[in-house]
Amino acid sequence: MTVRTLATAALFVALGAALAQPPKPVEAVRAPAPPPPPEKIDIPKRLAARVEVEKGFEGKFRDAVKMFADKYELPVVLTRAAVERSDSDDGPRGDQEVKLPRLANVKVETILATLCEQANTKFLVYPDHIRIVPDVHAAYESGALTISTDPNDEPPLLSQVELVRTRPLTKRGLVNATFKNKPLAEVLEEIAEATGANVAVSPLLPAAVRQAPVSVRFANTPVDAAVRTLCEMTETGVIEDANVLLVTTRERAAARAKDEAQKLKDKQPQQPLPNGFLPSGFGLPAAAPADAAEIAKLKDQNEQLTKQVTALVKVVEELQKTVKKLSEK
Repeated sequence: MTVRTLATAALFVALGAALAQPPKPVEAVRAPAPPPPPEKIDIPKRLAARVEVEKGFEGKFRDAVKMFADKYELPVVLTRAAVERSDSDDGPRGDQEVKLPRLANVKVETILATLCEQANTKFLVYPDHIRIVPDVHAAYESGALTISTDPNDEPPLLSQVELVRTRPLTKRGLVNATFKNKPLAEVLEEIAEATGANVAVSPLLPAAVRQAPVSVRFANTPVDAAVRTLCEMTETGVIEDANVLLVTTRERAAARAKDEAQKLKDKQPQQPLPNGFLPSGFGLPAAAPADAAEIAKLKDQNEQLTKQVTALVKVVEELQKTVKKLSEK
């Protein structure tokens, strides 16, 4: 047997042995691990942090906001209305000169409020950012200013479009969420956290009601409408005070509504009748402030006057008859 034959035979033997072995399992390809979720910004905590302003600041308002927002890692949005408009002739708010002295151990929110005050603006805190707006916008959004329904009152300070944009978050914020058998208190807390609106639960509400399971879906629903829907589903009530919605018992909500209606009624002045006369036009003085004796006296005077008028009419009729007879002769 030649060497070539032996080599060929060995090759076939090795190949057969390899084919006889079971195939090795193929390792599964692992998907790359998802990136960790971004850390949630705790805006109130950053605003409450105490810092030191060593050199102070003097310059334009927009530059100051940008500098301190970057320095303290604040997600600040300087709105167009807060930058371009101005209530005075000093030019746009963004270009107004602001000053900040050297400060030590002050809160970040104090620095931001001091800068905003010099430019007639205010900062509003939302779940994921801070928004700087003009003073009057903040007044409407916070509920400090409201739209009066009395036509005799002065017109609002903003246009209708601006009033819609600056409504409180309880009316402007939208709820997009689905809840299945979730306790009422947790649903309200999630709505408040997602929208930034002020929604609270009264301690008067029984624990059983707070834990009542709720199943509902909201899509582009204003916060106040969503809260009122939840109250209807759980037989609770809601009290609206400025930009706060307080979920409480129906009895407490009804009592509060009654008090508000009475206050509104007391504020409306009673309009006196012209010249102190009744609207009937009979010439009688208004009897509203008079007592029973005076009213009776006025009635007697009216009856006497009616009798006199009746007698006078009869006299006139007799005179007309006499004149007619004389004219015929």
